[in-house]
Amino acid sequence: MPPTLATEHPLLFIVSGQSGAGKGTALATITRRFPNITRAATYTTRKPRPSEVEGVDYEFVSKQEFDAKISRGEIFEYTEPYRDYQYGSPTSLLTAEPHDLVVELDYRGMLRTRALSARRVVSLFIVPPRADVLASRIGKRHLETNLDARMVSNREQSEAAWAYDYVLENDDPESFERDIVTVIAAEHLRRKSAKLLADLDDRLVLTTR
Repeated sequence: MPPTLATEHPLLFIVSGQSGAGKGTALATITRRFPNITRAATYTTRKPRPSEVEGVDYEFVSKQEFDAKISRGEIFEYTEPYRDYQYGSPTSLLTAEPHDLVVELDYRGMLRTRALSARRVVSLFIVPPRADVLASRIGKRHLETNLDARMVSNREQSEAAWAYDYVLENDDPESFERDIVTVIAAEHLRRKSAKLLADLDDRLVLTTR
């Protein structure tokens, strides 16, 4: 059996979803329940919110630094989803270093990364139980001056949900965490199974010589 993507490449879990859907909860769950998965921080030109940690949630940079990183090839794709600040993906997402990563990207970033990355990309799209929950969650989380733009972006995000490997609903916290853990564990088992099949094939070849 020839080597496959499942046996050759580390995993890159991409978490996307509408603003306020629960992407942060999903990311925190993955890194807490699976310590061997490292969270990759993307770049943004906006200022950090009170609860955000530099180098974990984002790498917060100026517009000039952002543009310089694009020029140096440190950011391979970027967007301005809410018509105000820029968000960019680090080139490290494309490499096949031997450890699993998880990152938050919008649907554009997910599609570009999946097309270019040497990793095997597993994409998760998070949805709320109802549309009206989104505005409520955003309002409780922090004061937003671009709520209208975020709701427009939410509609664009939901239209791209079909392109994802998994769509998970963030309604009940326990069920949401259970679904996330199931997905990650299943992908790890899939990789292990592929490796076992490859090893079995190698043994069969040896026994026929």
